Amino acid sequence: MLHIILAAQIAAIVILFFLSYYICIQRSSRQQTQLLLLTVSTIVLMIGYLLELTAENQQAAITGTMFSYVGKPFALLSSFLFVCTCCGVELKRKVKFGLLLYHGMFTVVVLTNPLHHLFYPTIAFDITRPYSPLILTHGPLYYAYLATTVAHLIVNTVLAARELKRCRTRQRRHQVILIFGMIFSGILGYMIFLTGVTKGYDSTMAGCFMGAICQLIIFFRYRLFDALTLAKDQALQDAASGMLVLDDQGTVVYMNAMMGNLIETGDFHSQVQALPEGNSLLRHGNRVYDAKRSIVVNHGRTFGETIELIDITDSYRYSERLEQDVENRTRQILHIQRTVIGSLANLVEARDDYTGSHIKKTGEYVRILAEELQNDPRFQDIVTDDFLTKLADVAPLHDIGKIAVSDAILRKPGKLSQTEFLEMQNHCAEGARVIENTMRGVETDDYVSMAEDVARYHHEWWNGKGYPEGLEGENIPLSARIMAVADVYDALRSRRVYKEPFHAELARNIIAEDAGTHFDPAVVEAFQRAIDRIETAAM
Repeated sequence: MLHIILAAQIAAIVILFFLSYYICIQRSSRQQTQLLLLTVSTIVLMIGYLLELTAENQQAAITGTMFSYVGKPFALLSSFLFVCTCCGVELKRKVKFGLLLYHGMFTVVVLTNPLHHLFYPTIAFDITRPYSPLILTHGPLYYAYLATTVAHLIVNTVLAARELKRCRTRQRRHQVILIFGMIFSGILGYMIFLTGVTKGYDSTMAGCFMGAICQLIIFFRYRLFDALTLAKDQALQDAASGMLVLDDQGTVVYMNAMMGNLIETGDFHSQVQALPEGNSLLRHGNRVYDAKRSIVVNHGRTFGETIELIDITDSYRYSERLEQDVENRTRQILHIQRTVIGSLANLVEARDDYTGSHIKKTGEYVRILAEELQNDPRFQDIVTDDFLTKLADVAPLHDIGKIAVSDAILRKPGKLSQTEFLEMQNHCAEGARVIENTMRGVETDDYVSMAEDVARYHHEWWNGKGYPEGLEGENIPLSARIMAVADVYDALRSRRVYKEPFHAELARNIIAEDAGTHFDPAVVEAFQRAIDRIETAAM
């Protein structure tokens, strides 16, 4: 039996030496330092006990005992510090220094004189004993060491229970259980030894052997240093942002407290799983999150992915309100702008004795004509709802260039002379210039461009004989071709200084006859289909 125990201890020492080397080559951190101290301390106490077991005389056995106490107190201390790090318990520097002095006291006393009455008052040697040949009596300092061991066991148990309760994934729970198994096995072995059931065998060594096995598993099965170290885990656990880690199979490897609380609510888990790679916004309830999904790749191999959520509700709501305020203010400015320009257009119309209804009617006519063209397959992609709305809005501005034409020409009851007619023609280009100067930078570019087209080209003819540029056919913007029909029809149906209003039938026939010469035939077709609605609007 003794040979089996010796073989197991030697195997444990070899394993621990290997683990010490493995820990040394990891990235430097507080966790690495504490774990290395624990592993080295365990090696020292096991070597000491091995020397005691194989001693052939009392002095050799005492030397083994003294050597083991170089490691025992510091194994207790380093295990406690490691547990604190794993559980996110921050100790002050003074507390750590005091604990170091306290635990170091046991080592100093034993190394100075193990026969000191405070620790081992008497020591006897019996080579016939099956395990340790030393027979020791215990002093008050030994019982203080025993109490310290019990205190470590209690505190570590409480911290372990708290940490296990906080675990939210099965893999994380297994990792924590193994870590605390590594820590508790040696202490529990010592407590069992003290009960006497092992008949003199110090079962602390068996516990240390089990601890070494646990350490092997957490290093190479759960990759403590290569993946999520517990120190980093704790930092993530208390972070204000939510963190979720998935392996390459889509299994949850880790989630911190914030993410765990969110995942438990409703369909949030499916929302998170459906997030696209990269950054996106995620809305849940009355909260808004900046979500980032990243693929974890190392040396060309995909290990999994991370999902991070940052609550940006307050800043998002502020930006949203700010955008809404800007939009409302812009809308108000646009309303004022359009009202002023519309009033200006009314004034222009009034100068040549048009009634104010001309602007209103032409706006209604172009809307009706555009709605008819929406039903024509040739124009469905062009005459959108947005096109229709803009055209109805800019229609009243088609003659705004007449502001630059003299009253004598506008109010002349007879036919205009050639010179007067040329001046009248200038109102098209002048209208486009007024719109450009007053609206560009305030309205959208599309709106301004359509308003300019309507003002500049509504006197162009389909056959190219119009003005100001003599455009022909589809080279004339569609908005201006629609405006031309609406403007001429209203002019025919209205009283002017030079004529009486035409009858509806006559006005309709004139429009129809000019299809293909003055007007776009497709627009005239729409006009014919919508004549009843147009006449209703004309009343």
